[in-house]
Amino acid sequence: MTHVPLPCDVTTAHCPPPYAGYRCILANYGFDTGKTWGELKPEIDSATETVRDDLYAIYARCDVPRSAAEGEGDWIEAAGKLFMCDELRDVPAKLVVEIQFMTPEYYEMRKLSHAWYKIVRADDSFYMVNDYMGSLKDD
Repeated sequence: MTHVPLPCDVTTAHCPPPYAGYRCILANYGFDTGKTWGELKPEIDSATETVRDDLYAIYARCDVPRSAAEGEGDWIEAAGKLFMCDELRDVPAKLVVEIQFMTPEYYEMRKLSHAWYKIVRADDSFYMVNDYMGSLKDD
């Protein structure tokens, strides 16, 4: 993770660190690719293949048969193909992304507390296991 210095020290405003100031700022950003979805077909095809293959690899590391993941793989491929439909192919490709700015102290706490969030948000044990499987991806 890269730390970018801020123009002022927001962590010391009003009380001592690590409790002072904003520790995490979320910002939405609109990104215009300057291309249509159809012009991005090679990138979309590559991303679709990567996500699908990562899914299969995660299932394999969990000793889940590939056949169990193929339905989800089909959904991933269908999502990639959706951008090439007649209604979207010539539409400008614009994205809304979220950028998170956080202090190093907040980031360390977030890494520790995120596991509890995964447990709380899971509807049942299947969804909890699915959520954790993504963190098993090799770097």
